[in-house]
Amino acid sequence: MAGSTELATQLRITLEKFEAALGALVDAIVFTDDVGRVQWSNNVFDQLVNRPHLKVVGARLIALLPLGHQGQAL
Repeated sequence: MAGSTELATQLRITLEKFEAALGALVDAIVFTDDVGRVQWSNNVFDQLVNRPHLKVVGARLIALLPLGHQGQAL
């Protein structure tokens, strides 16, 4: 089991680095599931939709976008 613990630790570290890198970008980034619910977003996206992060994750992407931008790249 020590191997799986080490693997889990390495995976967590890699994920933290990935999130830090994406979070530092100046572009808005959002990942959704296959039905359009937000699984992850960076601070720029949260600010763009003017919502706190806890209100963004789990929300439907279409509901967060201004009506004029729905179906379009921002």
